[in-house]
Formats: sequence, C-alpha cells, structure tokens
Amino acid sequence: MASPGSFIPRTSRISDYLNTLHFHLLDISFQIPTVFNLAFGFRHCTPPEITIDVREVKEGTFEYRKPVVQGATAGPITLQQGAQLFNSDFYDWVQSALKATQSYRRNFLLLQFTDVSPFGVGSNGTGPLGGTVGSLINAVVPLNDLIARIPGRAWILSDCVPTHYRAASDFDPLSGDISIMELTLQPTTIDEISLGI
Repeated sequence: MASPGSFIPRTSRISDYLNTLHFHLLDISFQIPTVFNLAFGFRHCTPPEITIDVREVKEGTFEYRKPVVQGATAGPITLQQGAQLFNSDFYDWVQSALKATQSYRRNFLLLQFTDVSPFGVGSNGTGPLGGTVGSLINAVVPLNDLIARIPGRAWILSDCVPTHYRAASDFDPLSGDISIMELTLQPTTIDEISLGI
C-alpha cells in the first residue's frame, strides 16, 4: 500500500490496456420507444467482430494466387441481462421486427470505458494517491461511474436487426441464480471510433 508521500509512476493513458468490465450500449436511433432502457446495464456483451471476405485470383503466369478482398461481414452481438418483471425491451424489439409494424432496424453505440479521475484515483481507490488518501478523496468527492471512467473506444453498430431471443435461463427449481435473458443482434456495418487520450 502506498504512503501519502510516496510516488507511484503512472503509465500514459494512451498505453494503458482497457479492461473488459466497463462498457455500455446505447440506442442512438432516435426512435421511440428505445430498445434498451438506459437505467439497465448488461451482464455480458460480445465484442464487435468483422470478417473479411477474400477470393483467390491467379494472375497471368504468376505461380501464386493473389488474395483479393471482396467485402466484409459484421459478426453478431449477443447481450445478456437479468430478467425483470417490468422489462420486456428485448421481446418488444423482436415483435416489432416480426410484424414489421414500425422501423425495427436500429443503430447502437457500444462504449468501452477506462478508469480515470481528475485526481488520478481510480474507482477502486488506486493510483498516485491510492490507499488511505485515495479513499478519503473518494469519500469527499464521490466518483460515480460517469466521473471515474471515461470512454476509451467506441463502435457504431449500424442497421441492426434482432436474430435470436431467449426469455430466461433454464427453469430450475433448485437453483437460486438470477434468471438471465439473452438477445442476439446482427449489425450491417461496424465502425470503430478511437477515443483514447
């Protein structure tokens, strides 16, 4: 544990690795109702994935075939969230896609956050002023998730449609676990935005 007078060298924020814990998904389609309630977070979210479509072409008398890029495919994104009595956002979006009664294609913004604060104190009380001093600063200046973390990377998932919905975890009367509902969405395009500082 660091003493108040000691100095802990801090790496540049640009070279810091991002952890997988802090992320948020926002519906940026500007349509009412939104697919996801901003008050509810997600237990799990698969990362964006792009697969390049390549075809091999033989040119003239050259011995080797040359790979030519023909396009790309965006991978599906799977979300998991605790089932709640008053939350049927996943189901409502699936139904709107099945009935095509309204515009069901949506755009989402996936944010990945990194720990930071004006005092160099992370949300866990670590940093140059870690330990007791860090705890005191966090007590005097409460650092909630929006203050203690800043976006590190972001992805725009465009023209998404729902492809799979699971209402809950398997029903097991002997289990005391929280029931998890699951939704898989398929974006048409994925655009990465670097937000590093």
